[in-house]
Amino acid sequence: MNHKWTFKAAAFRLLVPWEPETATFNSPWSQPGLAAGVDYAADPLGSDSLHGSDWIDLDVTGAVRAWLAHPDQNLGLVIMITAAPQGAHYWVNTSDYPLPHRQPRLDITYRP
Repeated sequence: MNHKWTFKAAAFRLLVPWEPETATFNSPWSQPGLAAGVDYAADPLGSDSLHGSDWIDLDVTGAVRAWLAHPDQNLGLVIMITAAPQGAHYWVNTSDYPLPHRQPRLDITYRP
C-alpha cells in the first residue's frame, strides 16, 4: 500500500502564561499537550507544508502587531506539526540541540 504523507506546521498564539524552565508536555496546560481554544488560540497564525528537512516559513505579522499594541498579551506561540495519515512522527530540534545550525531560528523582517 502506498501512503502519501502530508506534514504541516502551524503557529498558534498561546493563551496561558508559562515559564521555559518549568513548562512540559503536561504543565501548565489544562490537558497534556495543550487544548485548542483554552491553552492556545484555535485559529493558526500561519502554516506551511513540510518537505523533508526544509525550514518552515510562518508569517506571524498579525500577532507581532497585536503584541506591540498590547505587550501584556504576548504569551508567545507554539508551533505544532501535524501529519496525515495520523501516526507519523516528525522530529523538531529545540533550542538546546547540540548542533547550533540545527536549532530553531526566528528571522524578523521589518518593512516600514
